[in-house]
Amino acid sequence: MGANPLALSPLNQIIMKIFSTLSLAVSLSVTSACLAAHTSQEALEALERRYGAEKFTDIVSITGTDGVPSPSEWWIVVRDPRMPSTLHTYWSGDRRVTDEGENRDYYPRRMPDGFVNRGKLQIDSTQAFVVVEQEAAKMQIGFNEVSYELKAITLTDEPVWNLTLIDARGYFVGIVSVSGRTGNVLRKVWMTPGTSRGGFQMGVSDSIAPGEVTTRIPDVPSEGATQLPLNPTERLIPTEPSREGDIQDIVPVPLPEEVSTTLPPLPEVAQPIRPEEVQEPTRQTPDVQPQPITPEPEPQRPSTNDDLYEEITPENDGSVPGP
Repeated sequence: MGANPLALSPLNQIIMKIFSTLSLAVSLSVTSACLAAHTSQEALEALERRYGAEKFTDIVSITGTDGVPSPSEWWIVVRDPRMPSTLHTYWSGDRRVTDEGENRDYYPRRMPDGFVNRGKLQIDSTQAFVVVEQEAAKMQIGFNEVSYELKAITLTDEPVWNLTLIDARGYFVGIVSVSGRTGNVLRKVWMTPGTSRGGFQMGVSDSIAPGEVTTRIPDVPSEGATQLPLNPTERLIPTEPSREGDIQDIVPVPLPEEVSTTLPPLPEVAQPIRPEEVQEPTRQTPDVQPQPITPEPEPQRPSTNDDLYEEITPENDGSVPGP
């Protein structure tokens, strides 16, 4: 019998297996690309194209979890007066967007911190991550994933990013707040988990806590924050009050050379009254003469000579007296 013309040689079989493997890898890569993570800016732009930019002028929050570094889905809550709760939720993920309807996570149990002005949101999640990654490198803190939250600084329309860093064991190792308008670092909280004889122990360092070193934020957001040594003989006064919420440059104002140490005279205080000087008031008693007490006479027992007694003589009944 002759050889089968459709039979493949061993070399061709190996080539076909390699080709099949490469095709599968390419198809998997295409599928993963369709499910690839995206930034908050990409999510907002996709939502604005689908539902209109006017729906996203006042943002309550933008959240995303499991970012490595960007999440695969975003939840956006905006103000919508047409809703009974005045809040509306949208979702972006898997290269598509959806309308999730009314949001009831806030009213009446809690209130939004504020409403972010869309025009002031200049820093997206990727830019905020770059700043936070540099700050974590300075502290030599490693992390595996990031959770994102954008909201308004309390009672303002200024955006602020809060990035939570999580390590491979699932512990929170840092929370960094970055201005969503300028990229300045507003707050840094580092947590170092460890163990002691008593068990698990957590060390916390908060940049705005009393006693922490004051930091100055440079004009270039990508450079992070640098420490500014303080002179104890200088007062730190902000240049101008602002609702922006960002840390401002501070101008040292020297103290006056001569400081008056003279204290004003104390007001006169009445002298306390000593106990021995207090005279106890005398008690007035009525003048009553004591009356002599006459004892009552003891009752006398009547004698036998009195008329009260009568002698009784027994009568003779005629009986014979005994022997």
